Amino acid sequence: MKKITFLAIALTAFGFGAKAQTFSEGVFVLNEGAFGANNASLSYISEAGVLQNDVYAGANGNAVLGDTAQSMGFNGEYAYVVLNASNKVEIVNASTLVHVAAVTTGLDNPRYIAFYGTNAYVTCWGDALDTTDDYVAVISLADNTVTSTIPVVEGPEKIIEEDGVLYVAHKGGYGFGNSVSVINAETNTVTQSLEVGFVPSSIVEEDGYLYVLCEGKPSWADEETPGVFYVFDIEDDYLSLLVSNFSGTEHPSNLQVDGNNFYYTLDSNIYHATAADTTPPTEPFIVLEEQGVYGVYGFALIDDKIYVGDAGDFVSAGKVYIYDTDGELLDDYTVGLLPNGFYEAPEATTGVKDIAALNVSVYPNPTSDVLYVNTTDAADVTIYDLAGRTVTSVNYTNSGINVSGLQKGTYLVEVVAGNAKTVKKVVIQ
Repeated sequence: MKKITFLAIALTAFGFGAKAQTFSEGVFVLNEGAFGANNASLSYISEAGVLQNDVYAGANGNAVLGDTAQSMGFNGEYAYVVLNASNKVEIVNASTLVHVAAVTTGLDNPRYIAFYGTNAYVTCWGDALDTTDDYVAVISLADNTVTSTIPVVEGPEKIIEEDGVLYVAHKGGYGFGNSVSVINAETNTVTQSLEVGFVPSSIVEEDGYLYVLCEGKPSWADEETPGVFYVFDIEDDYLSLLVSNFSGTEHPSNLQVDGNNFYYTLDSNIYHATAADTTPPTEPFIVLEEQGVYGVYGFALIDDKIYVGDAGDFVSAGKVYIYDTDGELLDDYTVGLLPNGFYEAPEATTGVKDIAALNVSVYPNPTSDVLYVNTTDAADVTIYDLAGRTVTSVNYTNSGINVSGLQKGTYLVEVVAGNAKTVKKVVIQ
């Protein structure tokens, strides 16, 4: 891949020129961070392949995201980050990552999030040592508060929604679950429980079918059991169409479904199967160890690209590897600590007018004392350094912006007025 200068990376990430900065049409990398260290973070890989780390901090004046980022979800114009050890859901603008609100009460060991109607649903373990207090928290999207809870069996993990029905995979918390709860999102009640193999870690719905991949009990359990893959027909009262067993020591995870193609991980390798297969493949599709991958910590298939998060030694910055669906390595990046998830950024909003068309400029440039913007509109001005950190944020007035306290160097100035914005480069002398 052609090397890009640090300045070019910054200008691309912030949309310098005709296009204003947005976090759109790329991929967010959720970096879990170390438990108890309060160092979870977000990275962003643009559609052009440009990496930006610590984008949440950069959008929020170096604010801390939280402790142990577990998962992320999107609903409308907002993104929701579930922070396990913080017992919090952080809510941000999905395009700018600017903080909007946070849910900080009613969550105990939150894990994953889904949405239906005017509510969000978050799986919660409760006290991890108590097998009877697990629940799904119901959050009102109107005021971002937990309004009720749905009691469920131990270890609710992944949760998805389809046609007003919630599906919760019970991985088992500190135990070994073997069920999927079916919840009516209109009444917020459990209507059915599907029995599956031990440790269901992946659950996907596509075209009326429910796919559940179970890891099985690990070698250190009381009795090791193999992984199992299930297919249920949702429209036929969850009729089990396929039960595919792995060998006794195989524990697959990270199922991704794309039409008739199925991808999952086993140890440090990626496997590929099709809908025509009735037994798991015996040979890996991609042997990750050849690229020096320590293990698969995060995994996703987005727009025909396979994303792998490698936690490495668990104390240093993680790595991300991107492959095409032919198994060829496209790129790799160094991101934050423990990259555990990948999420497609929202599409760019259509119909947004760029202020650059109105001949907005900043002057003098270079400057050393005061910076002016030639606009008569009410505007918010934010100045970033080239690492993406906010150094100044003001409501613009005709008296200009005092920049005398900034260190000499190149900065990016974002001007926002109404639903329009632009970014300009300025040099402080």
